[in-house]
Amino acid sequence: MPQDETSASTSLATCDDATAVEQVAKWILTGARDADVLEAIAATWPERDALALVMQAITQLKASANVDRDTVRGFVFEARKDLYRQMREIGDFAGALRALKDISADLAV
Repeated sequence: MPQDETSASTSLATCDDATAVEQVAKWILTGARDADVLEAIAATWPERDALALVMQAITQLKASANVDRDTVRGFVFEARKDLYRQMREIGDFAGALRALKDISADLAV
C-alpha cells in the first residue's frame, strides 16, 4: 500500500478534497498499482468515492501538461542552478561541471 507523504501534523482522515486529491496524485506518481491506490483510498477515506478521487487526481495531472514552454524552460534552468549549487557544496565537481555545460548549452539554443 502506498505510504502517506503528507506531514505528520495533517490528519488524512479529516483533510479537505484538495489534500485528498493531491495525496492520490502522489500515490499514482509513485507507480503504485491501481488496486493499491484504491485500497489506500478506502483505508484512508472510507467515506469517499475512490474512483472519483482517482479521476480528480488524473484530471489534475493532465492540467499540469498545460504549461507554456518558457515556464518549463525557466523551471529547468533554475533547477539546474540549484543542482549546481548542491553539487559544489558536497564536492561533486564533475557533476557541477556537467550542470554548467547543460546550462550553457541551453542558453546557446
